[in-house]
Amino acid sequence: MKVKRLTAAFMATVLALSLCSCGADGGKSGGKNSGKSNTSAGESVNDLKIGVLYDDAANANCASYYQKQGIMKAAEELKLDSNKIIEKIEVTNVYFDANDKFSLKTTDATNEKDTKKADKTTAEAKETTAVKDETTKAETTAKATAAKDTTKETKAKDTKTTTAKAKDTKATAAKAKKEKAETTEKAVPTQQAVTLPPVVHETALDAVRSLVNDKCNVIIMTSRAYKNITEYLAPQLEDVIFIQYGTVDKELDNLLSYTDRMYEALYVEGAAAAKLSKSGNLGYIATVASSAVKDNVNAFYAGAASINKKASVFFTTIDTNFDLVLETTKTEALIKKNKCDVIAQNVYTALPQVAAEKAKKYCFGFGYDMSSDAPKFAVSAAIWNWDVYFTQIFKEIKADEITSKVYSGGIKEGLVGLSAVRIDNDAVNKVVDK
Repeated sequence: MKVKRLTAAFMATVLALSLCSCGADGGKSGGKNSGKSNTSAGESVNDLKIGVLYDDAANANCASYYQKQGIMKAAEELKLDSNKIIEKIEVTNVYFDANDKFSLKTTDATNEKDTKKADKTTAEAKETTAVKDETTKAETTAKATAAKDTTKETKAKDTKTTTAKAKDTKATAAKAKKEKAETTEKAVPTQQAVTLPPVVHETALDAVRSLVNDKCNVIIMTSRAYKNITEYLAPQLEDVIFIQYGTVDKELDNLLSYTDRMYEALYVEGAAAAKLSKSGNLGYIATVASSAVKDNVNAFYAGAASINKKASVFFTTIDTNFDLVLETTKTEALIKKNKCDVIAQNVYTALPQVAAEKAKKYCFGFGYDMSSDAPKFAVSAAIWNWDVYFTQIFKEIKADEITSKVYSGGIKEGLVGLSAVRIDNDAVNKVVDK
């Protein structure tokens, strides 16, 4: 994606968004506006058995990594047995047929058909390879025999020739020897590679089926991509509490939703960046131009504009979750080409921080405190504290008093914020503290 310059055209919509404390819960912070639910998961926290679906690898290069940290921290605080948390990673296949009834059978007709098809493909490939090998051996053996007979006939004729044809005899023998060598070389059979079927990742339906069969009574769906399949499954699995990231359309006793207002932290970050910038040119590098990323960069711009109305934000993406080369080169382009003297990011490695440090430009991290990678110029980082939500919701499920069926957390709730400011700048500290 080309670098985009954000100007005052964004101000009207973004200013209303950035410091708003309302979320998907209809206007009340923290989401405690849906009344109590009588859904129960047991007499104590230790009766919870939790399944978690991630649509990525849930490692430090992925967005869901921070939710994973929050879940584990909440479980530790509540002394929940870690063996009772089952994770399913890289679950990206969210297909389902709304007309079909969900079954807890571990192998349905579709999977059995796919398995048989894969086995048949492998068998056919092996059989084809065997036939090719036998054919190759037969052909090369015939050629070797023919070449050998030819050599014998040549030698017999050479014996009867005169001394005057001796040179021709030597030439013929040499030619026969060469042919024999070539034939012997061809006689070695060439192994044909067998192409095995690709490894198939678990589908969301299979993942949930496995978790329910493992007696999980709480299933956390950590991606917005699971929304539709969650709303399909929840009515059919009433004894399981589903916790869906993002917003949901259905109102069910066993369906909860949660989201974050990360854009609030980015608004504060934008204001701090404007305080530091001398040129008014701020750079912002992100993964992809998703709706959440756009909310963040627009809030960052609104924060900057609240300090300097002439500030410009140059926005670029790497169009993937992470790219070790592009994160560096695109940050360098923001600094050199667009003359940005402050860099902010919405990617999950510290490479933009490293590039900014090298160019002696101030920078803001994302996800965690990245100051160790840019000790002189790292200012702060926008961070999540997902344990705030998961600790709360696990306690409510245990008490059979769910008051946060629709939850939205921001700075006020402590779910998002900025890490400690790492530079000595009173103006920046004042903005962050405020």
